[in-house]
Amino acid sequence: MPVAVKSGREIRGEVIYIDHFGNLITNVSARDLEALQKQKLEVTLADVTIEGLAQSYSSAVKEYAALINSWGLLEISCFNGRADQRSGADIGDAVHVRSAAR
Repeated sequence: MPVAVKSGREIRGEVIYIDHFGNLITNVSARDLEALQKQKLEVTLADVTIEGLAQSYSSAVKEYAALINSWGLLEISCFNGRADQRSGADIGDAVHVRSAAR
């Protein structure tokens, strides 16, 4: 599995798997995010930007949501749809997580 790269207030990872619901699983782990958890996070995939982490799939009410899945990895899902199809994302696409300056 490719390793996510940490640099200051940013983590660069990638999509490593797409499940049968179209959710995008990344190589960014919950542990990678520990240093950023106290601040607001911004997850970017191509032209999609997601602010903050959802606590669960059901708490996601915006078009896209980022959350930590049961494997402890950052996952991008889509409300009432497939994140892979809606975003055009594929395995290997870059994902950036950073502390949003607010």
